[in-house]
Amino acid sequence: MKIALVGMANSGKTTLFNALTGQHLPTSTYPTPLQGARLQHGQASVPDERLPGLAQLLRPKKTTPAKVHFVDFIGLRPGQAQENLQVLQFIKGADALVQVVRAFREPSVPGAVEPLQELQSLQLELILTDLELLEKRLERLQEARKKGKRPSEAELQALLKCKGHLEEGRPLRELRLSPEEEQALRHLELITFIPALVLFNVSEEALSSKETEAFVQAVPHSLALSAKLEAELSELEPPEQEAFLRELGLKEPASQRLIRAAYGLLGLITFFTYASQELRAWSIRAGATALQAAGKIHTDMARGFIRAEVINAEELLRAGGLKEARSQGLLRLEGKDYVVQDGDVLTIRFKV
Repeated sequence: MKIALVGMANSGKTTLFNALTGQHLPTSTYPTPLQGARLQHGQASVPDERLPGLAQLLRPKKTTPAKVHFVDFIGLRPGQAQENLQVLQFIKGADALVQVVRAFREPSVPGAVEPLQELQSLQLELILTDLELLEKRLERLQEARKKGKRPSEAELQALLKCKGHLEEGRPLRELRLSPEEEQALRHLELITFIPALVLFNVSEEALSSKETEAFVQAVPHSLALSAKLEAELSELEPPEQEAFLRELGLKEPASQRLIRAAYGLLGLITFFTYASQELRAWSIRAGATALQAAGKIHTDMARGFIRAEVINAEELLRAGGLKEARSQGLLRLEGKDYVVQDGDVLTIRFKV
């Protein structure tokens, strides 16, 4: 799963990236120039309370959690349409967006704090980027028509439908298209089709304020956290982190809540494998089949798929181990069309 962080300059986006990925990228109150800017990549583990229990039970030599891949680039600037268009190219190919909005006051950061207005400006930049891409594509189709070529009618109609929707100031993820229309537009990789979360970056003091609660309630698919606090937490060793969280009255870092929210937004579930002394968690879309899960692990497994041996993690933990589960008849053999359930432990039998 690839998540792109996007926000206006000084929204605290890179501080959040550091907190999520454990990196130490420099931050500045001055907007970073586009020339020489580098796209940053990092990973974070998907929190899953079942994984430690399975590891304790199975005693693997290696335990690998599911991973989320985050990407970060420089912030957008109001009135810099051409630069913002270039900046937003890094979003293409992302599975989800996290739209980071500044909702904190900091003397070193210039400008008024107006979260809802900033969110509106950010979303407008995304809409304008898609609108420009659509208009350029429509121009090319019109030129082709003048030369006697017949453009795809499905693509033309889809382009016009999307153009009208964007001109109303609405993202394309809110527009219903037919499968044929979606296929016709796929090559454009339009940004506002991508599912999005809104993250209000607040100060530590404002985490439980009524003002923060009002922002979150006013905007669908949104949450609030303090990127500065999350970055401080990420620097601590586990025992210190747990003590700090207890002091704050929190159960876990809010960054883990962000990852769970992204999971929910994308309709993802987790399945597990235990092979060659490695216990591993994998992310997959809800509704995926055993054959698709096999392909997620390795293409050879999908190509030579025979069957899957399946037990849910909760059943396995109650049984006390794979040997005990097998003796109790809890392990099931399923075919390629079996729909994988959240928490399934799969052993893929295949031959190539």
